[in-house]
Formats: sequence, structure tokens, C-alpha cells
Amino acid sequence: VTARNGIVVITADHGNCEEMKDKKGNIKTSHTLNAIPFIIVDPNCNGKYVVDPTEDPSIVEPVAGITNVAATLCNLLGYEQPSLYRKSLLKFQE
Repeated sequence: VTARNGIVVITADHGNCEEMKDKKGNIKTSHTLNAIPFIIVDPNCNGKYVVDPTEDPSIVEPVAGITNVAATLCNLLGYEQPSLYRKSLLKFQE
């Protein structure tokens, strides 16, 4: 990745590996509210941005989710996110 001047993003969708079956033993396919990883490996970041999962500064707990990933990827690639997307997880330093 470094040799190609690239960026790696690691994330997941469901976050339910610890509860793959319901109480009756049936396979559970629904989404959960469990936390999932969101890791950016960017050798060229150099403090240009930080990951900020809070969409609303008045909320203490992070509220970011899988729906924020598309906007974040747009920003990492140097594009503006479409207006209908949820907020990017990146906060660029001035």
C-alpha cells in the first residue's frame, strides 16, 4: 500500500459475530447496534485529518455508522460527498 501511495480502509457491516444465533438456535441475520471497526491506514495523512465519529457536537456518544462510510471514502479520494449522504467521518485540520 505504501509503495503505491495508497490508503487502506477496514470496516464491517453487521457487527454480530458474538450473537450468530437467536435464543431458539435459528441463524440471526439482522443487523445489531454493536460497534464495528473503522480503521484507516494512510501513510500520507501527516495530521491532515482525524476521524471524528460525532455528527452532532451536543451528543456525547459517537453516532456514526455504516451510512457514514460512503461520504468518508469520497473525502479520502479527494471528492466532495453528495448532498444526500450522511456526514463524512473525517475532520480536516486547518
